[in-house]
Amino acid sequence: MPPASPQIYAVIVLYNQEPSKSQAVLAFTQALQQGPALNHRFRLLLYDNSAAAGDAESLFEYRHDPRNEGLATAYNYALERAIAEDSQWLLLLDQDTAVTLAYLQEVLALTLTLDADQRVGAIVPKLESAKGIKSPTLDFLEWLRRQMQFPRKRALFATREMYGLQEEQFSAFNSASVLRVAALQKIGGFPPEFWLDFLDIAVFHRLHGAGLTMFVMHSTLVHELSMDTKEFYEKQGGLARHRNLLAAMVRFVRMHGTPRDLWLTRAWLLRNALNLFTSARDKRFSLASLQQAFKLNPEAPRP
Repeated sequence: MPPASPQIYAVIVLYNQEPSKSQAVLAFTQALQQGPALNHRFRLLLYDNSAAAGDAESLFEYRHDPRNEGLATAYNYALERAIAEDSQWLLLLDQDTAVTLAYLQEVLALTLTLDADQRVGAIVPKLESAKGIKSPTLDFLEWLRRQMQFPRKRALFATREMYGLQEEQFSAFNSASVLRVAALQKIGGFPPEFWLDFLDIAVFHRLHGAGLTMFVMHSTLVHELSMDTKEFYEKQGGLARHRNLLAAMVRFVRMHGTPRDLWLTRAWLLRNALNLFTSARDKRFSLASLQQAFKLNPEAPRP
């Protein structure tokens, strides 16, 4: 007999996209149709940050929040709902992440297997773009330190073969991560100061600080990064997002890093400014990195 409440509470955060056109919603729905036994184990919330309400399917729980307060507010609401539903795990999904039946089946199997192992705060897949595996990666501070080493001694990202419990400090993208509800409660939920960018980095850093670790799955999902494309530096809103990302980076290093890490951040920003000057048509992107390098200002207006 199926449990009275779902074991895994999933949330897809939408912005300026109809639920019926969201790749994540469509893929999740298709996976549940292919594996109907999963229906009793997952509950899906669509949290819509768009200005106007979308065409929500009655099949899923739907919440419209036109304030658009970013990911942290949406995820904290989902965490509250997961607690109310007595769900042990919270699954985060971007609106463009296409899950597969195999991924959801592995998620279910691992949550059952690892439920009693309180060391495990998160279960994550590998996310791959055209440029290779992009998540998991080292904790940002360690990534920064190794990024600035010459020659670089160790890899910065997970390998395709990586599987199991990780002793080294890793971070992962929000999307497709499965977080233990009790672990999130332990660290106080999703920090609102990282309302959009660096939220995942801050959460995984705090999980590790609380003595929790990550379990890396066999599954690999396709996940394209808009910031890895030339189009990002030409589309409307790209510059504001770039500035917000830089501000969040500095905020994170100020909160969790050392004075040396701030100098490394400055060096990274200077290098980033140079790279963008040669690669981005709009030189304001390069100027934003240059300004942040000299100001190291942790605050910036929201896009």
